[in-house]
Parts: sequence; C-alpha cells; structure tokens
Amino acid sequence: MADIAPSLDLAVLPVGGWGPTLPSGHLDPVRAAPALRLLGARRAIPVHWGGPRIPGLWRIHPDRFATAGTDFQARARMLAPEVDAVVAE
Repeated sequence: MADIAPSLDLAVLPVGGWGPTLPSGHLDPVRAAPALRLLGARRAIPVHWGGPRIPGLWRIHPDRFATAGTDFQARARMLAPEVDAVVAE
C-alpha cells in the first residue's frame, strides 16, 4: 500500500458493511486504521458504515453499525496522528 501513491491527498476507506459479518478482504475500523498509515494520506474519510437498517441486524449488532466511522477516526488518531481523519455527517 505504501507504494500506491507517494503523496496521497485523500483516502476514502471502507470501515464496515451491511451484513452480520464482513468477508476477509473487507476492512473494519480495526484493519482500516493501519491501512491508512501505510497509505500515508493527508486526510481520510470512512465510508460503508451506518447505512441501510436491516431489520433485526441492528438489534443484534447496534454498536458495530452505528459507530464504525467514529471508531475508525479514534484508531486513526492513535495509529496515524499526522492524518486528518474526518467523519462526514
């Protein structure tokens, strides 16, 4: 990832999904923050979280869907403090 773009302005990283589990190739907040560090972007925006409310799923995993963006932001600040991690409202 570090070789993709030596001067990346913006990284738009997926930090969640809509199903009860994420396939192995997908990122969650825990895996997206180290990826951000490797990319070396100046700013990051988390996407693919807090989307469609699937009946029943929100009751089983309410925090996973509602807080993935802010969880990523907190982890990004710890692992890559030089990156401005922004959660779009």
